[in-house]
Amino acid sequence: MEVTPKMVEKRKHDRRDFIAVIEYGVRRDAGTETCKGVAADICESGFSLYLFRLLARGEEIMIRTELPVSPRTASVRWIRRIDGNIFKAGLMFV
Repeated sequence: MEVTPKMVEKRKHDRRDFIAVIEYGVRRDAGTETCKGVAADICESGFSLYLFRLLARGEEIMIRTELPVSPRTASVRWIRRIDGNIFKAGLMFV
């Protein structure tokens, strides 16, 4: 029987509670697609985002909503399906 080791915390900064609907852009062949999602927590290096479309790992988004941090671009580090067309992603500011 294989045992899975405990998850190791990889974050460089402590996250703080932050819930807000945000608007972001995703680059497509025909231009930039505007989407909405819900930011669930945030820190200096990234945030969690609930979204309603699948993004690829490594894909970058351009954040259009004002956030309590200055970076305006973030890269998808991981993404998982919550239910149907609802996903949760971990994003890192770039």
